[in-house]
Amino acid sequence: MIQITLIVDGRSRTYAAAEVCMRTSLEAYRLFREYSAAGGDYSDDLLARCASFVCGCFGDVFTVDQLLDGYQGSAFALYPSLLNAVVGYVHDKIVNFPEPAAPATEAATPAN
Repeated sequence: MIQITLIVDGRSRTYAAAEVCMRTSLEAYRLFREYSAAGGDYSDDLLARCASFVCGCFGDVFTVDQLLDGYQGSAFALYPSLLNAVVGYVHDKIVNFPEPAAPATEAATPAN
């Protein structure tokens, strides 16, 4: 589960991300690829889209302003970590689908 803690209205609040769908994973991949390609020269537009994406992952229960003011850390650490986590979350779901069956137990064969 992906979580984030923000200071909102002077209180520490932890939010859990909603279930991640394939569309969200693809958007995370696009943003991650663009973020990585920027090589440290991040446009204001890219940073704004990353912030909006983070809010969307959590069901927009907090605003971009609450994220920017309430996250106690660097955007340059949060954005790639969260984007990578979202892509990985869906990947793990796909790799593990369908759930592997429990190993079959062999029936005991009678001794001769």
